[in-house]
Amino acid sequence: MKQLIKLSAFFLLVLVVFASCKKEKPVTVPPVSNYNQPPVANAGVSQCLILPTDRVELGGSGTDADGYIVSYSWTKISGPSTFIIVNPNAAATQVKNLVEGDYVFELKVTDNSGLNATAKVGVSVSVIDECCGCWDY
Repeated sequence: MKQLIKLSAFFLLVLVVFASCKKEKPVTVPPVSNYNQPPVANAGVSQCLILPTDRVELGGSGTDADGYIVSYSWTKISGPSTFIIVNPNAAATQVKNLVEGDYVFELKVTDNSGLNATAKVGVSVSVIDECCGCWDY
C-alpha cells in the first residue's frame, strides 16, 4: 500500500510539473523579400564636349528588383543657364544649346510602388581640348 501511495504521489508530482510548463509561441518574422526595395538609377557616363559641338546624349536607365520603373525625370542640378533637355521624361535624352561650363544633370527614377532613386552625371563644355575634370558621382 505504501508503494501505491508513493507511486501516486510521484505521478501527481510529474503531472503538476508538466502542467506548470508554459509553451512559448514562436515569433514569426516576414521574409525580407516582402519589403519593397527602392529602384536603382544610372545616369550614364560623364562626358566632355568641345565647342562648336553643343549637344550631348544622356544615356540613363533604371532597374527595380521587385517591380518596374514607371517614370524617369531629368533635371539640371548645376551649370550655366543655357541648355534644353529635349525629352526630360525619358530614360535617355539629348541636351542641346550647351555653352562653355560644367553642367551636372540628375536622373530620377520612380518604381511602381512610388519609391525613387537618383543618379548624377557631369557634362563639361570647353572651347579647348582640356575640359575633362574628375567627376565624382
